[in-house]
Amino acid sequence: SSMSKRWSFEGSGGWEEYSTQQHDAIHSAWIANRKEVLICICGNPQACFCGQQYRVDLKKMTQVSNNSGNIREVRPPIWARKELRITARKEKNLEKAIDLIKEDSEDFKAGEHVEAC
Repeated sequence: SSMSKRWSFEGSGGWEEYSTQQHDAIHSAWIANRKEVLICICGNPQACFCGQQYRVDLKKMTQVSNNSGNIREVRPPIWARKELRITARKEKNLEKAIDLIKEDSEDFKAGEHVEAC
């Protein structure tokens, strides 16, 4: 199955999953409805020693490199989108729910949900 379990970013060779630590940071920020979150390769963005810091913009769904300014798309895993859709429905935030359903059906068409036989 190609269903991702963690948040992912669009790398040069397709979608790549973040590390568990990065995923947790991004997901916590997303659930808390924060606009953005800082992550890095060494896993300690507040006292980063690797110099590979990224700002994940949770409104634009992008990751921006603090070094190069390079922008990549990011996306939540399918289960998180389903979870959010339920929340959106509960809050009667239909616009958000409709957007997510639309995205899921586009993913479906793109074959993301195709299971290996």
